[in-house]
Amino acid sequence: GGGGGGGGGGAGQAASQKKTLYEVLRYHPRAQEVITKAMKSQGTANLQPSELRQMTEQNNMVYHFYLDFLNYCASHTAQSDEQQWESLSKALKKHFEKEYGGTTVGGSGGAAGGAGNQNQKPPQPQRPNNTLGDFITIETKGKKNAKMPARGGGRMGRGAGRGAGERKEDPSSGEADGEGSSWTCPRCTLRNEIFLLECGACGTSKQQAALWAEFPPLG
Repeated sequence: GGGGGGGGGGAGQAASQKKTLYEVLRYHPRAQEVITKAMKSQGTANLQPSELRQMTEQNNMVYHFYLDFLNYCASHTAQSDEQQWESLSKALKKHFEKEYGGTTVGGSGGAAGGAGNQNQKPPQPQRPNNTLGDFITIETKGKKNAKMPARGGGRMGRGAGRGAGERKEDPSSGEADGEGSSWTCPRCTLRNEIFLLECGACGTSKQQAALWAEFPPLG
């Protein structure tokens, strides 16, 4: 309990001015950085007393933070070394568990997942402006059913396309070529009717054609 004694030495004058863990952390930003980094990597705010002790041995900043914690935050009843580390572990967990999750390391996978969702929402669902790559894949998926009739040639495709209710004009593809009544396939240069969703000759989707017109492939 030598360390405990040392910590207790400064406790007398500090006892009158107790501080919260939050305040003590503000005096030790570098120590907080080290501690939160460990919590991030483990996906939990529940750092074991032994881990915290190891951190103070490796990092002077964390050790000074620990001493201040004992002086300003810990209860000043005679505590064993173990109890002091235990109280730091609990205080840190309580302070950071909203941010990093509070389960033990065993169950940290779920906690990390949970904490991750609070902090950064997954970007896909609410990102309205898709990348070009997304666009081409979305379009080709959506056009699978329109592909079959259109392959048979322009005339038949026209009837089938209209029948399938596919007469949705894509504003971007209308702009890609100057005229509003037809679009030119960049791959085989066939001029297609505006309502055809893919080229009657080579099957390139209209959306892809519009993209190619704006961003021609290299080579």
